[in-house]
Amino acid sequence: MNKSKVFKIVGVLLVILFGFHSLLTENKYRSLVKEIDIQRFTALDAIDGQASSIKYRLGTIIADNRVGESEIVQLAFLIEESSHLIDGYGTLHLIDFEASEDVFDELRVDFGFARKKLNIAPRYASVDDINQMIEAIDIFRGSVLRLRSNCY
Repeated sequence: MNKSKVFKIVGVLLVILFGFHSLLTENKYRSLVKEIDIQRFTALDAIDGQASSIKYRLGTIIADNRVGESEIVQLAFLIEESSHLIDGYGTLHLIDFEASEDVFDELRVDFGFARKKLNIAPRYASVDDINQMIEAIDIFRGSVLRLRSNCY
């Protein structure tokens, strides 16, 4: 065999090998993107579930139309818990910054509006304040559900 024939065969084999490697890399990339989308949906689902739980527990505090002394500590814990609602999604956002940038910014803005209503001193909270907190959580959950429906 002459050198040019060997060179052509090696060149063709390298092109085939490179094409096969590119195909595998593309499949791995697509699989990873799909997994990140699933994780994003799961994170939004968890945020919605946690917000729903906070809303329910706030409702139990004012079930008797007053905020008793024994409920102040529970309210303080709920306010603190609500401040960490989107932390998990923020961590996921770091994995896939470009794809989730708009969603995370929108989630942060919506959470900021809700957080203003949720950030009160438990000792001085009234039934009306807690009703406003519940309303803010409903609005936030609506935006989470909208973002969740856009995941797939």
